[in-house]
Amino acid sequence: DDLRGEQPARAGGGDGSGGGGEWDQAIGPAAAADDAAPRARRSSEKRVIAYSLYGDKRKYCAGALRNAELVGSVFPGWVARFYVDARTVPAGVLAGLRARGAEVVEVDTHGMRAQHMFWRFWVAADGTVDRFICRDVDSRLLARDYAAVREWISSGARFHFERDHPSHSNYPISGGLWGGTRHAAPDMLELIAAYPTDANYLSDMNFLNERIWPRAQHASLQHDAFSCEQFGARPFPLARSAAGEHVGQVFEEDGRPRQADVQLLLDASAPAACRHPDDAPTPGNRRADAAAVAGRSAQRAPMRLHARGRCRELQERHAIVPGSSWGDAPPSAQAEWASFKCDAALAAAAARASALTSGDAVRAPQR
Repeated sequence: DDLRGEQPARAGGGDGSGGGGEWDQAIGPAAAADDAAPRARRSSEKRVIAYSLYGDKRKYCAGALRNAELVGSVFPGWVARFYVDARTVPAGVLAGLRARGAEVVEVDTHGMRAQHMFWRFWVAADGTVDRFICRDVDSRLLARDYAAVREWISSGARFHFERDHPSHSNYPISGGLWGGTRHAAPDMLELIAAYPTDANYLSDMNFLNERIWPRAQHASLQHDAFSCEQFGARPFPLARSAAGEHVGQVFEEDGRPRQADVQLLLDASAPAACRHPDDAPTPGNRRADAAAVAGRSAQRAPMRLHARGRCRELQERHAIVPGSSWGDAPPSAQAEWASFKCDAALAAAAARASALTSGDAVRAPQR
């Protein structure tokens, strides 16, 4: 994992008695301590990072364990909470989550409509939680995410939304990239009960954008790396490295980032207003910047031609001698001459003409 600010502390043993057994091997060794790891101010708030977890796919189970391990170092002062289907998640994974300090909420799925991805939203209705964020188990907690969340906390806004990849701009809210305060959506359970929930891809996001976004968009702080101008958001407060890491980044079963997503990000162009000043340059941004420079140059060329033409017109009409005499130019013409910087413009044009004439004279005998 390419995680700045990471300082995981593995909890439990590797024998299956408390640390998750074989699942410890699935997430790899813990990273070394990093002196750059974030430091949290003490807060009386209960802050929860909520996840949904169901099934026994290694990609998601290993991701859950990895995130439970990262919370203490990347998100100090927060606790991970997993809403789980205990019938399908391996017992070793549940033990590993608890050993790493995570809260495990076993969901009674009897008679429940398929709404696994909605479970993590239940945290919004928990009156004991002061602040929450919802994340995906197949992503990883990042210092970039933590820095944005800290800005949200300082802002006093009720909701927080993040978009850190070109694909995130398709929706105002992504299921694993939002958060809120205790009073943001206390009616979450009623909202979900009244919605036609199912297990189809994007159902949870459709719910958020239909039921939460209308109340949240004017009561939120948003961080956005690609569509900040569209949504009225601000850039992320922590720069992105050349590796293309991003909040909400998907990791494969072997713990490696999904490379297609990274490549899409690197090839995309982000508006300058949406970038951090220290973001590592990417191929997409280089192309966009070069095109912008070319466009500005193309716009300036006609302006320069217009300025020189107007200067010559003023010169002929009022018998102005550049740098020497105003001739019969009235004050208004003098002001226009000065605004176009005609002395310099005509002197530069004369110098270029002289250089061209001189070059022709030198080359003439060679013809």
